[in-house]
Amino acid sequence: MGTRYAPSRGNLRAADYIKETLASFGIKNVTFDEFSYYDDQTGTYETTRNVIASKPGIRTPEKIVIIGAHFDSISRSAEDGRISILDKENPAPGADDNGTGVATVLAAARILGPHKFDRTLRFVAFSAEEGGIYGSSHYTAESARKNEDIVAVINIDMIGYVNQEPENIDIFANEKSAWLLDAITNHAPVYAPDLFIYRIINDKYDGSDHGPFWYNGYPAVCFMEDYYPSNRFYHSPKDTLETINFPFFLSTVRLAVAGLAELAGIHVQDKPAVPPAMISRDLGLKAVNWKTDSGKKFLFTISPSSNQANIIDVSLPRISSCDGVSLGDLAPEVWGEPRDYPVAAVQKPAGKLIYVSMIKLRAPAKESEQGAVRIVDPEKKRVVGSFPVNRFPTTGCFNSAGTKFYQPYWGEKFIDVFDTASLKNIDRIPAPFPLSQLSVDTEEKRAIGISPETHSIVILNVADKRMRKVFHEISAPKDVILVNDELALVCSYDQARIFSIDMGRKEILGEIPVSPRPVRLILSPQKDLVVSLHQLSPKVDLFHLIPSQGKGQPTVERKKVVDLGEVISDGTFAEDHRCYFVSSGKNRLLGLDLSNEKVFWGMRTGGVRGRADVEKILFIGDK
Repeated sequence: MGTRYAPSRGNLRAADYIKETLASFGIKNVTFDEFSYYDDQTGTYETTRNVIASKPGIRTPEKIVIIGAHFDSISRSAEDGRISILDKENPAPGADDNGTGVATVLAAARILGPHKFDRTLRFVAFSAEEGGIYGSSHYTAESARKNEDIVAVINIDMIGYVNQEPENIDIFANEKSAWLLDAITNHAPVYAPDLFIYRIINDKYDGSDHGPFWYNGYPAVCFMEDYYPSNRFYHSPKDTLETINFPFFLSTVRLAVAGLAELAGIHVQDKPAVPPAMISRDLGLKAVNWKTDSGKKFLFTISPSSNQANIIDVSLPRISSCDGVSLGDLAPEVWGEPRDYPVAAVQKPAGKLIYVSMIKLRAPAKESEQGAVRIVDPEKKRVVGSFPVNRFPTTGCFNSAGTKFYQPYWGEKFIDVFDTASLKNIDRIPAPFPLSQLSVDTEEKRAIGISPETHSIVILNVADKRMRKVFHEISAPKDVILVNDELALVCSYDQARIFSIDMGRKEILGEIPVSPRPVRLILSPQKDLVVSLHQLSPKVDLFHLIPSQGKGQPTVERKKVVDLGEVISDGTFAEDHRCYFVSSGKNRLLGLDLSNEKVFWGMRTGGVRGRADVEKILFIGDK
C-alpha cells in the first residue's frame, strides 16, 4: 500500500484492507469511524477514518476491552533528501511504525475471533496518529460522550525493531493504569517466557494513542520497543519489512494477545474452553505477581548530568521497572539555581539504604553553599533523610555496623564522621592530603584512601587520627578495595597493575598486570573474584582470590579477559558471580554471568531525549 499518510490514497486503501480483513475473521460488526481534523502542517482541514471491529461479550457486554494501533505512517524526508511531510504520496512504508501494531491487532482478531468472552472485545485501527493523535482523540471523546464503560486498553505502537540484544519491550502506564500493567506483565512468564519487559509508570509517557484514553479516565497501557525511539529508520522511507526482528515481534504479539484474552475473560460456560495464547499452560510455566514478587532486588544508578537517581527493580528475571528519585531541591527537568549533583553512592551495611554524596552542579559555588548527603530508600523509592556536609564531598564509606559514615572531601585535609542514627557530625579526622576515596576496616582501626593531589595511597590510623603510611610507588591510583581487614587491592592507571597491600604491616605484598588504563575494581560478595574495568575499553579483567594454605593473605591470580564488545564505565556484583555493567558506548545496562560469559539481561539508559550517561551503579539485594 506504500505510504499511509492521513489522508492519502494509501491511507484509504489501508483502511479498506483492515476493514475487509477484520470481517473475514467472522467479526460481524466492523465499521468505519470518519472524522475531520485540522492539519497544522498543511493548514487545512482533513478527513480520514478509524476502523472499529466489535465482538460482543456474553456475560457483561457493557464492559469493553480494546486493543488498538494506528495504521497511518509518515516520513520526515524523502530518499532524495526532500522534506516529504507535506507531500502525502511520498514514500512512508512504516513497517515498524506502525505496521507491527496493525499486524498485532489483526492477529488478535484472527486468534480470538472464533471464541467467546465475558466482556466485549474491540479491535481498533486509528488514523492520523502521526499528525497529532487525532484518531484516538476523536474515538475517546465519543466514547466518553456515550458514557461507555471501557475497562482496559492495550495500545501497540512500534514493536518490531531491535537495536541491541537482549532487547526489551517497554510497557508503560499512568498511575491509574498500574493494575493493568500488573495484569499483563504477571502473565508474561506463561505466554512469552523469552521476552524481556521494561515496566514504566509515568503519566508523561502519553505520546501515542493510549494518551487520549488516559485523559478521558480510561485505563490503558502501551507496548513500544522504546519510548524514546531507537529505530534508526524511524519516520523514514527505510522503515521497511527487512528491518523487523520477527522473534522479538512475535513474542510481543503473544503477550499482547494473551493479555487481551485474559482481560476480556474467557467464557467457559460453553465448552470446550480454548486457551487464548499459543503457549500451553501444561508446560509448567507459572504467572508471577509483581506486587509480591518485586521489591527484593534493585539496581541503583546516578548520572553526572542529572540530580535524579534511578531505582531499577530486577527482582524477576525478565521483568524490570525503573523509578526516578529526585535528589535535589528542584525537579530533574527544571533548570535553575542551585542544582545538586551526585558524585558518589554507597550502600549502608545491614540494610538497603543508599547514601549519595552531593555537590552543587553550577560553578563557582557560593562560599555559604554546602554539600549534602541524601539518604535514599530503594524500596520506598524516595529520599528518606539528608544531612549537610562540606562543599565538595567525595566517595565515603561506613563502618561494618553501619553506625558511622566517613566522608572525605576534595580540597580539604580532614574526614568528617557522622552518626547514622542522629545524622550528626560526631568527629573529624585529620588527613595529610585531601582524599577522593576512603575505606575503613571492620574494627575501625585503619583506613586506606586515595590522594588525587599526590597520586598516592595513604593508610591512616583511625583511633589516634594519625597517618601511618604513604605509598608513592603506586602511580596514579584510581580505585582501592578492602578484601579483609588486612588486605587491600589498588589499581594503578599508569602502571596497569593491581597492587596487594598488607594493611597491618603497611607494605606492598605483590603486583599483577592488568589490561591498560584500569580505573575501577569490583569485589564479589563471596570475596573470591575481582573484576577490573578500564577507561574507554570494552574489556574487563577477571581475577581469582586464592585463599592461603596457612595464615597468609589470599593471592591474586588473573583468570581471563572478557571482551563485552562495548565500552564499560562501571559495574556491580549481584549474586552467583553475576554482574551488572554500565555500557557508556551503547547507552545501556547489561547483566553478565561471569561463569559462562552470557548476557542475561539488558536495558536502555536513554534515547533521543533521554539521559544516557549513567556514572555509578550499585546492586541492592541479597548477595
